[in-house]
Formats: sequence, C-alpha cells, structure tokens
Amino acid sequence: LAVGISNASVGWGTGEAFPTVLGANAGGFPHLIASTSARGWRIPYIATLYANYLIGTLDQSKWSSVQTSETFVDRTQSGTRRLMTGLAVSVVPALFPQLEVGANRFFHSPFLRGTNRWAAWSRPFEAVYKKSIRGRSSDGDPNGDADNQLGSLFARWTFPSRGVEASIEFLREDHNFDRRDFFQQPENNSAALVSLRTVLSRKANNLSVLAFEYFNGDISPIAQTRAQGFLYENSFLRQGHSQRGQLLGAPIGIGAIA
Repeated sequence: LAVGISNASVGWGTGEAFPTVLGANAGGFPHLIASTSARGWRIPYIATLYANYLIGTLDQSKWSSVQTSETFVDRTQSGTRRLMTGLAVSVVPALFPQLEVGANRFFHSPFLRGTNRWAAWSRPFEAVYKKSIRGRSSDGDPNGDADNQLGSLFARWTFPSRGVEASIEFLREDHNFDRRDFFQQPENNSAALVSLRTVLSRKANNLSVLAFEYFNGDISPIAQTRAQGFLYENSFLRQGHSQRGQLLGAPIGIGAIA
C-alpha cells in the first residue's frame, strides 16, 4: 500500500488528449492519496487489483461569478472552494494479462464549515443510484444533494509484441435514479471515448507513437423527451468540473455539445 500528499495533476482512465474524468489540462490541486502500490495487489491465479483514493480541495478562478466566502452556505452562496473525493479501481485478469478493466468515480462536494467539511470523504463508496440519497438537498428534492458526480467505465487491451493499445471509455455525469434508469437509458448525460495507439519506431533513446482519440459528448436524441444535463456543469457548485477555471476533464467536453 501507499499513502501520500501531492499537488500534482492526476490522470485517470484511458484518454490523454481528451481525459474524461481527470487529466493534466488544469494542472495540479492539493490532495491526499491512499492507493495500492505500482505493482498492484496480486490475487494468485485470479487477478491483479489496482485502487487509488483521493481527497482534496479545488479552487476557482478569480473571474468566477461566485464571490462569497470559501465555505458553502446555500445555492446562492455556494463557496469559492470545493471538496473533491475520488476512487479509481481497475483489474487485470490472470488469464488475460494484456486486458485491464476499470471504473472511476469522482465527486465535487460543498466545502462546509469546521470539521463538517470532511464529512463527504465516503462519497465514492456510496450506492450508485440516486434513490439511495436521502435528505442532503436544500431545494426540496428528497433524493437530491449539492454534490456533483462523474463516473466512467473503461477497458484497455494491449498487444506488446505489436506495440498496439486499444481502449474504450464510457462517461456518465450525475446519478441514475435506479436500476431501470441505468439499463434503459445509459446514454443519459453521457460521453464516450475511443482511443488507439501504435508504436511507429523504437530506438534506444526515443519512441515514436501514433495516437488516435475520438471523444463524443454530444447530447443524445432522448433529449427530445427527457431533460439532459451538461457535462462538467453543476447547478449548485457553479465552478463545474474545474480547477482555477481550467477543465479537469476533456477540454472539448464542456456543455455536452462537442
């Protein structure tokens, strides 16, 4: 196991130019880390497990429309800082060591007063359906809260002898209400990423790689009959998925129109 403190940028998932959840676009932010080591946790004859938990704070740009204190009061005074928590987990099966399957879950939570500001540390471990949320909202929604969730599922397959890596990732903004909602309309508030990388030349001191990434965060056709949210935006915490005004995810993903 490994624990630490850092202010470096964090990369999660399969995207490099268009990271769906976390990438280097916004630079770093202060956070604590608890994770498996680089070698992972090996379960003999079954798989190797990798896990990474983060908790930290995010700041806003000085040009933000939020100009109150740094702590959260209500929807109109949402605070200039946010608490972030996240969990990334992936598995490499023993039978298919070139395959990695994983999931990421990231939360923006209100930066509360006093010791209450760390109460949201367990958000990434909560149930995934919105109907499990009770009484955290101040706007009358019994299943609502002020948090903003992003989650993704991904798979990566490498072919070392040929120098090729192929991957796919599916991003969701906010919760599904229940199991029926998840399976019947998975495209609600979603985006997809497909990537392919291949080595062109390999020398002693350098490696030339051709990379292709396709990111689609367009609003799906079900918006004709059901209201859609927007990627990286949130009604309570108006800074969205950002650090000091820069997107933490894919720079073309803002607003789900790219």
